[in-house]
Amino acid sequence: MKMKRLLAYVLICSIIASYFVQASAATPVLPATGAYESDIYRNLFAETGKTDTEIQAKVDGAFKQLFYGSDSDQRVYYPVGTDMAYIKDVANSDVRSEGMSYGMMICVQLNKQEEFNRLWKWARTYMYQSSGDKKGFFAWQCSTSGSVMDATPASDGDEYFLMSLLFAANRWGNGTGIFNYKQEALNLLDTMLHESDDGSGYNLFNKTQNLVVFCPTAGNYDFTDPSYHLPAFYELWALWADKDNSTWSTIAAASRQYFKKATNSTTGLAPDYSNFDGTPKEVSWSSGHGDFRYDAWRVASNIAVDYAWWKKDSWDNTFADRIQTFFNNQGLTSYGNQFNINGTKLSSDHSPGLVAMNAVASLAATNSLAYDFVNELWKISIPSGQYRYYDGMLYMLGLLHCSGNFKIWKPNGSSPSPSSSPVNTPTPTRIISTGSGDLNNDGVVNMADVILLAVVFNSVRGDSKYIAAYDLNNDGAINMADVIVIAGNFNKIVTVISPTLAPTSTATKAPSPTSTSTPTKVPSPTATPTPTINPNAKLVALTFDDGPDVTLTPKVLDRLEKYNVPATFMQIGQKINDSTKSVENRIITDGCEIGNHSWGYSSMDTMSATDIKKSIDDTNSIIQKYTNTKPKFFRPPNLATSSTMFSAIDLTFVSGVTANDWVQTTTAQQRADAIINGVKDGSIILLHDVQPLPHPTPEALDIIIPTLKSKGYEFVTLSELFRRKGVTLSSTDNKLYVSVP
Repeated sequence: MKMKRLLAYVLICSIIASYFVQASAATPVLPATGAYESDIYRNLFAETGKTDTEIQAKVDGAFKQLFYGSDSDQRVYYPVGTDMAYIKDVANSDVRSEGMSYGMMICVQLNKQEEFNRLWKWARTYMYQSSGDKKGFFAWQCSTSGSVMDATPASDGDEYFLMSLLFAANRWGNGTGIFNYKQEALNLLDTMLHESDDGSGYNLFNKTQNLVVFCPTAGNYDFTDPSYHLPAFYELWALWADKDNSTWSTIAAASRQYFKKATNSTTGLAPDYSNFDGTPKEVSWSSGHGDFRYDAWRVASNIAVDYAWWKKDSWDNTFADRIQTFFNNQGLTSYGNQFNINGTKLSSDHSPGLVAMNAVASLAATNSLAYDFVNELWKISIPSGQYRYYDGMLYMLGLLHCSGNFKIWKPNGSSPSPSSSPVNTPTPTRIISTGSGDLNNDGVVNMADVILLAVVFNSVRGDSKYIAAYDLNNDGAINMADVIVIAGNFNKIVTVISPTLAPTSTATKAPSPTSTSTPTKVPSPTATPTPTINPNAKLVALTFDDGPDVTLTPKVLDRLEKYNVPATFMQIGQKINDSTKSVENRIITDGCEIGNHSWGYSSMDTMSATDIKKSIDDTNSIIQKYTNTKPKFFRPPNLATSSTMFSAIDLTFVSGVTANDWVQTTTAQQRADAIINGVKDGSIILLHDVQPLPHPTPEALDIIIPTLKSKGYEFVTLSELFRRKGVTLSSTDNKLYVSVP
């Protein structure tokens, strides 16, 4: 054992030395288990040495350009009226189920519920087919005015609609009607396997082959499109469907076997269309689809993501290395975008969408080329101009996968076990990430951490290059002692307590779109680093009463954005209406939450149970109407409570540390002093975003937030405070929480 450890030290030392000669030769070390089981998502950009700030800025910038850039040559997302939007194929001036469903997936991954709901309502209104032999499916092509141009369903669009709806249900909860995301998804699941049960129409999956069909229509049911195969999704449907669960597992396994037949054994290339046996398929209405063309770009991503999530088949590693080797041999920075599957080039265009998909293949790749492909995605510009739609959607999806931001959103935050254990996955050794040597928080101590340490090697405290997190033994210097820590844990899987680029509610957000279809261009993003999740941090929750107000509430939101902190707004039901919708949108978009402060301002301790319930229910309903969120917390007006209130109100009661900011004569400094002197770990801060002027609470935040941060406090929403403190929300404990223990 001592000899093995000594050899490990020598290896790590030689690795650090070789970094300065050839850093790009790093070979990925793949996690021992899939992300579904581990909840760890690799950040390939971080593995190549990019910082959290750089990565967040890259993702934010792409979203803002593609969703809120200029109409003429940047955006593909176009709002319609006050509550709908579409993703436009600019080159063809139409709307496709593919793009709409991709847009929804991007939004749920980035916590953009406003944009998600707009896209979903447009798709459900104009693309959904409520009758006929395609009932329950979505037309693949519409005009921008909403008229159906081709009613044929495209299988990939319906698959992404379904998966994004399930993730939305799990991440945000369900609303009513079409915003009952889970029910809409279950309906579509049923349609996919049972459309033909009544003797009319075709299923989305061929019953004999257990493979997705090109289209569920006559003449298109007996062949497939390799890029439509999404076994990573099917495994989740096998877990979450309300029936046919074993069928979905069978379909996932069948797609994995199909990939081996459909991809060339030398180049790794797949055709656009194929027969179920994997042989290329040509069709009468369009030529060349037996070759590797635009659809086929996505196959590499589909295979790699399935590997990253489930790690079912080591063949995925062989495939990823194979296809990356082929494209590298074509010229890493200039390879074409269309080939026959044997590798003869058919087009010299170098397309961002293909660059993105080849970078995602790095999730399964095992050789040093993997990081070269990741770097190529990093360097390529955000797609713009006439063909920005398809390239742009794939580019955005590629960024999410490569930054660790494309995640499985599980029901109620739970982590159910997979239906079967992945093959070739020994039980990993787990250690806690702090001080482990997992410097980039990707869940494993590997070469990427060695590279990061090498950059600051021999730095000492006070040196501008010194990074405290890399001083693994806390001796004030980054030296061989830290190398030894990495060597001792090399190749070990860690339990990440500060996940890199986890979707965060505090990242800089694009402003909510206006009611017109041409909102003002969003300014360039300000990079906002993801906050470190420290399980031992002192936590505090900012809350604000008596809003919303179109003038005063934004003043508070401006301060929250300035300091990159969230809050919870306890709102008066009668103040929520069409005029305050933009404020509500901004609160949700900024990652804050909304609680119930009753319908009016009157104390409720003398009210009857009937009147109490009406006040609360009416307020809950109007909050849900305008924000599609359901309050979890209630603050009693004037902090007056009664046993009747505790019995009648099905919410957790909260109070908080106050600052007399309802008294107009208290200054910003006095308000700040009251809060700073009154808080402790777990405190709820009770302030007001709406009070008669003068009302310097926003100015008080300029004192409160920096001061408490300097004292080691982390700001969280009420929901996060209770979750992090391990306190279950309860409407029956008869408690009025001033702090959470």
